[in-house]
Amino acid sequence: MRLTRIEAERAGQDSPAGVLTALAVSAQTVAVRLAAQTALYRQADPERIGSAAGLLHTFMRLGALGASAATAAFYPHRADTGGLHGLALFMLAGSALLLAITLPDRSLARLTPQPSQAPRKA
Repeated sequence: MRLTRIEAERAGQDSPAGVLTALAVSAQTVAVRLAAQTALYRQADPERIGSAAGLLHTFMRLGALGASAATAAFYPHRADTGGLHGLALFMLAGSALLLAITLPDRSLARLTPQPSQAPRKA
């Protein structure tokens, strides 16, 4: 019995490796979202938590759209080494830009709790 191409593709969808890969990707996504939400709740003012959560989710979605657009731009027809190198350079430039914007921001120091000084015993 010969399988058609579509039947062969469907047969591979239920493989244990495919299921494990999907679970690993899902677990990573959940961990990132949970970490971002926890950081938001620790750092945002209680009276602004709703707007902060909305902005967080909005910019996470914009980031996903930007990543998809960059992938499509660097792999227009097929995935190849040149596209991978171009995408890596693009990501490196974006990371350097974000680092250059973040490092001089002195307001970030106020967001982390400072350890309290314990009184000294005489």
